[in-house]
Amino acid sequence: MLWGLARIARFHNVAEAYAALREGLVDRRSEVRLTAANLILDAYLTARRDVPSDIVSQLRQMARSDPDADVQRVIGRYLREPWAQALA
Repeated sequence: MLWGLARIARFHNVAEAYAALREGLVDRRSEVRLTAANLILDAYLTARRDVPSDIVSQLRQMARSDPDADVQRVIGRYLREPWAQALA
């Protein structure tokens, strides 16, 4: 389901698809949180859209305090990529 939402968001810029992906960032399952983060970033960046500051803030919070260390590590790595460095 998340993959389909990411496709709709990326190709059609549908706000509801982005909103549904954002819900995945707070899912109780770490694998869903990681997948949602990956897909939402891919949707914005592949479509050459700016990642909204509130999503960047949420990702920074996840990198600091997600209950799963793997989520913290992977999100932290995303935030060290060039697109995020421009926002620092």
